[in-house]
Amino acid sequence: MIIAMLQVSPTILAALTEPTVSTLRDLIVEYGFSLSEPLTALTALQEVLDNFELDADPPIGRLGLDDERVLKKKLSQPQVSSRVLELIDQGEGPRVEFKSSIFISTKKKQFNPGISIEECVDDSLKEKVAKEIAAFLNAEGGTILFGVTDDGDLRGCEDDFSTFSSGGSPGDKADLILKQIVSQHFREPDNIFYHLKIDCVDIDGKHIVMLSVASRKQLAFLKSSKPSQLYLRVSSHALPIPYEKIEQYYNLSKL
Repeated sequence: MIIAMLQVSPTILAALTEPTVSTLRDLIVEYGFSLSEPLTALTALQEVLDNFELDADPPIGRLGLDDERVLKKKLSQPQVSSRVLELIDQGEGPRVEFKSSIFISTKKKQFNPGISIEECVDDSLKEKVAKEIAAFLNAEGGTILFGVTDDGDLRGCEDDFSTFSSGGSPGDKADLILKQIVSQHFREPDNIFYHLKIDCVDIDGKHIVMLSVASRKQLAFLKSSKPSQLYLRVSSHALPIPYEKIEQYYNLSKL
């Protein structure tokens, strides 16, 4: 069993760098545990996850062997900081997006001296965040850094946090804010939560939020009355897919 725990399967290896989708059955097979003794296999699998400091979301013990779940690496603050700086150095791209804030209009604040932060809250930015999340879910996954400008400068999310009434640490506020956005804008929000990993880190006195999004096997739709509820990450943009092309997209990209 110790040998098995030290082995790194392809799925576990992928999960060490970014949230990765799998099923318990697939993991059991990868490690050669016996499916005829499921309780023993699941106990051994939990030991593997613990050994590599991975969480399964939803955790072992919930749902079934064939249900999709996401493996997430537990990161220390120095590890989160290192990852954030690495992504900033790489710049925006098909799997990385920078946002100056979560829902604060930085332009409105800049050009209206003396205005309160509460007056700078922009609900359209919350919807835009939801679209970006959906686009990553429907493609290959990716990462959104909040509190980072398009040029890679650290701005921080302090203004976002200051408008949020609930207490707790900056990490707690980041978690609650993003989960509220998901609940408000997504169909099946509980399932969407499984595919998200939220980390918050203080870099040079600025709180940066790193939202890691795992690719979803099923299409992720937004709650919307607009012509399209489906978004896809194309290059560095979240683009809408018209209803008439949804079936074509599903057939081509999900085979």
